[in-house]
Amino acid sequence: FSLVAKHVPAPTRADRIRGLKLFIAKLNSKGVTATLEPGLSLDEIAAYMELWRSGAMTTRVRLLQRVSGQEDVAALSSVLAPNFGDDYLRIGGFKFLSDGGIEAAYMSERYRVVEGEQNDPDFVGKLILPVGGLEELKQMFLTAAERRWQVQVHAVGDATITAIVDLMEEVNEKYKLRDLRWTIMHIFLPTEASLEKIKRLGLYVTVQDHPVKLGHNMTRYWGEERAARSIPVKSILKKNIPAGGGTDAPVVDWNPFESMWWMTTRKVYAQGTTRVLGPEEAVTRQEALRLYTMGSAANAFMEDRIGSLEPRKYADLAVL
Repeated sequence: FSLVAKHVPAPTRADRIRGLKLFIAKLNSKGVTATLEPGLSLDEIAAYMELWRSGAMTTRVRLLQRVSGQEDVAALSSVLAPNFGDDYLRIGGFKFLSDGGIEAAYMSERYRVVEGEQNDPDFVGKLILPVGGLEELKQMFLTAAERRWQVQVHAVGDATITAIVDLMEEVNEKYKLRDLRWTIMHIFLPTEASLEKIKRLGLYVTVQDHPVKLGHNMTRYWGEERAARSIPVKSILKKNIPAGGGTDAPVVDWNPFESMWWMTTRKVYAQGTTRVLGPEEAVTRQEALRLYTMGSAANAFMEDRIGSLEPRKYADLAVL
């Protein structure tokens, strides 16, 4: 991929706008009427702004600005106010990437050796931090909380989730996070202690269908037991932790029905066949649909306007 990518010119603003129009139409064709964009650059936000300005939006979009250090948070929160925009396009907050995915999530237990791919018997993944380490990340969180921004953090490995939730707990001592709906994204392997702390702090989580296409690598790199308990949707719902459903496109397929199929069956593609990983974490069709509608609407602060068919809400609907 890199051999080809380095010869492909960077997309122009017109390219981005044209691509957005095409993709939004694809989303509409699957009944998607609202999305969260989890971590965009300013160039990507500008393309959305152009569609919004011209009245061409056909989904309601909440944007998260991508940040990697305190300088980013300070600068991006100095001009715009939280929730700037309208219900077609809103600047919602910040997204921080705190570890890798299947191949590099930060774990408390070692990865399996995969010959020719992962040869280090002591490898536990990597916690991604700004240059100033945990102290700078805490300052980023404090600045965002002081200025009343939502923060969503990509956290896959159990050690990552523990570190991020513990840091949020420290921030919560000064600025209550419950009303800001700070979110742990993906939440593959939370410990019981992390789930309890997430519930107590009033944090949100979002769950996606990565295992469908990535189940093969999950079992190889993590082993059967860890792969099976990844993204424990049923356990999260049992604890009444606020949760939204999604797909994390383009990392995995953007089709919402594939995501809900996984939530209800726990079926994945692995070892050349379709198999079940962690059936005890499957949820009902109604629970999956609610995650995708009211759950995600609440994560976007829009549960009073979208997510269900009720008086005074928008008539954004898909007939299934």
